[in-house]
This record gives sequence, C-alpha cells and structure tokens, in this order.
Amino acid sequence: MKTKEEKKEYRLKNKDKINVHNKEHRQKPEVKKKRNISIKCRKKNDQDYYITLLMRTGLYKSLNHYSKTGKIQSASKYGINYKKIIEHLKPFPKNINKYHVDHIIPLNYFNFNNKEEIKWAWAPENLQWLRKELNLWKGNRFILAIPVEEQEQLLKELNLS
Repeated sequence: MKTKEEKKEYRLKNKDKINVHNKEHRQKPEVKKKRNISIKCRKKNDQDYYITLLMRTGLYKSLNHYSKTGKIQSASKYGINYKKIIEHLKPFPKNINKYHVDHIIPLNYFNFNNKEEIKWAWAPENLQWLRKELNLWKGNRFILAIPVEEQEQLLKELNLS
C-alpha cells in the first residue's frame, strides 16, 4: 500500500499521463451519460448551483461577444463573486423557469476590455429577476429595476403575456 506522500509524488511525476488518462475517461459515452444525469439532477435540486451555472455561462458568452480576447481569466480574477450574486438574487422566484437573470444596465454599455467594467457589469446590484418575456422585450435597453410584483401588470400592458 502506497503512502500519501508516495501517491503525491507519483501524481507530480506523472501529471501529463494522468491528465491524458482522465481526458480519455471523460470522453467515454457511458461516463458522459452518467455525468450529464448527475448535473441535470443537481441543477434540479440545488438552485444555488443552477444560478451559478447560469452566471458562468453568461460571463463566458459576454466576454467572448464583447471583448477582443474572450474569456482569459477566472471569474474571481475579474472580481465576480457568484455567492454574493446568489445572495442578492434571493429569494428565488417560485417558477424560476419563467424568469431570466437580467442586467439592469445592459452588457453592451460596458467596456469588456477593462476589468473594472466587467466587475461592474456583473455586480449583484446590476442583476435582477425579470420575466423572460419582459427581458426579451427589454433587450439592450437601459430600464431601471422592475420589481417582481409589478412585472405581471407590465406584461399585460405591453401585451406580452
């Protein structure tokens, strides 16, 4: 039986070999299927995890769309804290699938080649829950925060419901 130190030494010496093995293993159809089922289940049962995935995807897409270099650093290097965002967005809407996380000041207003502006774009205070229909209607317009309670009335007034 190898000791903890021996295992650590082996991993350090064989880093590339282990990475290749792990990559090949993750590409196997049965492993992909099992992983997808696990992720799907976690998304369904853990709202914090689901919102974090949405934020990560949104950050990745916005950096690729609005910056010259694309995503080159982790979210924390840009000053983005997913836990603070999640706390700000609580309580989550009951039928969360009818809502989007909206940027009050749209992403196209920010310079994504500037770290500070990326941080401001993803600041918790710039995010709100917005009904999907309203968010799609709003697009890249800068409209002040719309309280969840007022969104149903606004949907009716705009003939979006």
